[in-house]
Amino acid sequence: MNKEYKFKDILSQMINICTRVVTCVFVISTLIVLVFNNQKVTYSVTDVWSILVIGFISGFGFIIFYIPKKISKKLMALLQFIYFVIINTTVMLFGFRQGWFEAGNKKSVFLMETMFVLIYIIVTILVFAFDFREADKMNKLLQKRKQDKQ
Repeated sequence: MNKEYKFKDILSQMINICTRVVTCVFVISTLIVLVFNNQKVTYSVTDVWSILVIGFISGFGFIIFYIPKKISKKLMALLQFIYFVIINTTVMLFGFRQGWFEAGNKKSVFLMETMFVLIYIIVTILVFAFDFREADKMNKLLQKRKQDKQ
């Protein structure tokens, strides 16, 4: 695989993660506010920019999974944990700065953390589902080429 294709592949994956994160944040936060607080949902310009930055960091941070060699399950688990901590820290810092939760209020922090974990799980499932589908397409293509050569 040439470097240009790999760069395009990595960039595409980063953009996909960014857009999924941003979409999930808006959808889930809106639903939670509507269901639990029964309030009208509004986002300030700084809220929108903060969510976009969180999406960008989530997408860019995913680059840690592009290691050019095969990795063990333990290393993959460690990378997942590091990625989780980086994104969680980013979300909590932006959330605190934007006033999305009250640091002294355990319920508020718990709700923010629950939203983060829910979004993280949804995006992770979407990423793995997309990767699985792409791998399946590639395997079918390789099988077809192999059959065509015979």
